[in-house]
Amino acid sequence: MTDLIPAAVLIDIDGEPRLLDLDIARFLQMADIHKIRTLIAANRDELELHGEVSARRAETGLQGGRPGKAYYLNEGQALVLCALSRTPIAAQIRKALIDVFKAYREGKLVHVREHRRRMPCKSECIDADYEAVRSALRTFVNQPLALIDVLAHCVARLDRIEAGA
Repeated sequence: MTDLIPAAVLIDIDGEPRLLDLDIARFLQMADIHKIRTLIAANRDELELHGEVSARRAETGLQGGRPGKAYYLNEGQALVLCALSRTPIAAQIRKALIDVFKAYREGKLVHVREHRRRMPCKSECIDADYEAVRSALRTFVNQPLALIDVLAHCVARLDRIEAGA
């Protein structure tokens, strides 16, 4: 298995493993992770060759703002985005994606978190945020350039935990 993409980021939606678009952008070390949504919109026809592009309402950040769409992409769609991103790490991420999805198909993954169909209680939110922070730090511990973005994300999550506690 690879350390670049933890298996825990896979989300099961209707029996199919998917990845959140912003997670893919973070793995690709995109300067502005939200630009991946522009890339998705510009290449939607090609992405749909690999199945339905699953979109959900995106959560607003801590500062509020207009909610957008979050895209949950299957294996083929994630690989297309890697190819189109042209980031220096894209080839490594494509390999890592292939490894993670292959392990899922072979039943070798310990856990694929299920897509939430109900609002979580407060303690579940705190646990989920804590685990997200730990996962993000573990994922990028050997990638110092990406660590700044990850730390900013982690600080925002920790602020949310403290505000809710």
